Amino acid sequence: MRRAAPLLAAALLAGCGGGGKTTSAVPTLPRAVAQRLLAALDDPAALQARTIHELNAHRVPRALQEPLLSQVNALVADPSTARRDALERWLRERSG
Repeated sequence: MRRAAPLLAAALLAGCGGGGKTTSAVPTLPRAVAQRLLAALDDPAALQARTIHELNAHRVPRALQEPLLSQVNALVADPSTARRDALERWLRERSG
């Protein structure tokens, strides 16, 4: 019986939570944050400062922090139209 107890516990735990919907939580950027960043797109230095401010204020979900800052830094390093458009698209796709 002692051997069966861990197996029974494992079987019960495996069944927990199986009845509800399963959704993969895709993090979104708060709409207000996205709007502030979109407003600064034409000034990469201001956009970088605004992005860092939003990150430090914990307004950007953890899963989006690195990709967001990477794209902003890339725009600062190479302020091309293609990079700006890619970042604008990224922000719009992830805003909530």
